[in-house]
Amino acid sequence: MLERMSQPKDCSLFKMPPEDLHVAAEIAADAQIGPYVVIEGRVTIGAASSVGPHSILRGRTIIGASCRIGPAAHVGLDPQHLGYDGKET
Repeated sequence: MLERMSQPKDCSLFKMPPEDLHVAAEIAADAQIGPYVVIEGRVTIGAASSVGPHSILRGRTIIGASCRIGPAAHVGLDPQHLGYDGKET
């Protein structure tokens, strides 16, 4: 079951500073979030998924059930293509 974040949860649950958790994020109750992970925007993390330490999840990003994001990953950031005009993709 996904839960919309109306306010930051206990830091010990997510193993990350609460200020790094965006209020629009939806995180499954059994998802594991590593230390120093930054979650910004409408990020959804499915059941039994894990995000490694020092990762950044941003924008309109959906991580499905039972997925694993490795350490220091950057997911959902703007593309580096010169033709990108800032629109949501």
